[in-house]
Amino acid sequence: MASFNSAETGLMAKYNASDTTLMVDGELMYGFAADTMISVAYDNDNVTVSQDPQGTAVASINNKTGATLTVNLNETSPSNAKLTELANTRAEFPLDLRTSTVHQPAAHCYISKMPDNTAAQNAGDRAWQIHALNLDTESLVGR
Repeated sequence: MASFNSAETGLMAKYNASDTTLMVDGELMYGFAADTMISVAYDNDNVTVSQDPQGTAVASINNKTGATLTVNLNETSPSNAKLTELANTRAEFPLDLRTSTVHQPAAHCYISKMPDNTAAQNAGDRAWQIHALNLDTESLVGR
């Protein structure tokens, strides 16, 4: 079986979840939830466009690079202890996220609030919200 999308696009990059590492305040996070380990959402658009009724437009470049990372840990993960400590002390910390396809470091991060917690038949997940004040993004595809 061929390992490419088509003759036109050629070989796509490979993704391996085992390549994903998240360092928070110098500690490796592990014990993720079953499906989505980490999601990243930038807080603002890169460009805002304003247009008057006659069609004259202005594009305003936005230089804000803040982002929100959601780190989904199983409630039994030992990494919850580190994130709980950071949340309780309102500490600022660096993080470094690397997957097979992207590298995203940030020097100034905060945990916005303690995650919700439930007790149920099976161990649940804890969704940690981390605010990164300046998140850089570097594509690793094709390198």
